[in-house]
Amino acid sequence: SKEKVEFLFSTVDAQMRLKFEEMYPKNFASKRALEVGEVGGFAALLFSLGLVKRRGIFSGPSQEKNFVAQQNDFAHIEAGSRCDVFLTFDKGASELAAASYTYAGFPTVAILLTKS
Repeated sequence: SKEKVEFLFSTVDAQMRLKFEEMYPKNFASKRALEVGEVGGFAALLFSLGLVKRRGIFSGPSQEKNFVAQQNDFAHIEAGSRCDVFLTFDKGASELAAASYTYAGFPTVAILLTKS
């Protein structure tokens, strides 16, 4: 997952990449006291850079529900950073959580559940 984040950072111009690496150096969770919302913000950054595939278009009134759901995912990823395990049925949220936790240096493990 660290490699995924590094790849995403490599897709932006050099100035932006330096800014991202300054804001979120590898293992940033162990290097400083984090602000509330910082992990969720990092997950949102990874989402906006394309870590997970978006379904549909994130615009217009019909997409408000999808936008709210994505914001909830970021909040849950933030809360999960203080836990041993992050459980979800949502593949995208699981991928975002795993990449966020691994790159930031959290021991939290993201587990994707399946319905049987």
